[in-house]
Amino acid sequence: MLLHESINEYCSKFKLPGVLEHYQYLADIASEENLSYSEYLHKLLEFENKGREQRGKQMVLKMAGFPKIKTINSFDYKSSSVDKTLINELLTLRFIDEYKNILLFGPSGVGKTHLATAIAYAATQQRIKTKFISTSDLIIQLESAQSQNKLDSYFKRVIGIPKLLVIDEFGYVKLNENQANLFFQIVNKKYELGSIIITSNL
Repeated sequence: MLLHESINEYCSKFKLPGVLEHYQYLADIASEENLSYSEYLHKLLEFENKGREQRGKQMVLKMAGFPKIKTINSFDYKSSSVDKTLINELLTLRFIDEYKNILLFGPSGVGKTHLATAIAYAATQQRIKTKFISTSDLIIQLESAQSQNKLDSYFKRVIGIPKLLVIDEFGYVKLNENQANLFFQIVNKKYELGSIIITSNL
């Protein structure tokens, strides 16, 4: 009993929740299958790694702020003129490594937001830091930060950290001169530091 308590303490101290959760279960399997100490340790580390990868994905997904998760599997290509081959290319996420941007244009109801979300969701599953925000919310946040003299902090925290920024529904609300200038600063600061996906009805 003391041995298990000590193992539990070490797992907590070294932040190894995967090891803590599976070491006894894997020890029983190792005993049944006559695994070597190295094989047992390898299996244990595999569980820890899988757990960390999954927690990492969940954290990045939560930070992305999707209003609703949509994947490419639920996109209806039959009722769209979108080039499936092109979308599959975008889903490789090479455009992010190349700091390229995506513009999705079209009238309401053709699936622009769905595609943008699906591509961004794919990025989160590769643990790529992503931020999804509507243009109206973005402008509100920018003006609020500006009024509090915290614009630089906002740029660093909200715009600088994500490698992929998704700005949804650009053009649905007409921007005044100050708002347009703030929006331009977003695009300018992201240039060659990350990628942007913009959906628009314009």
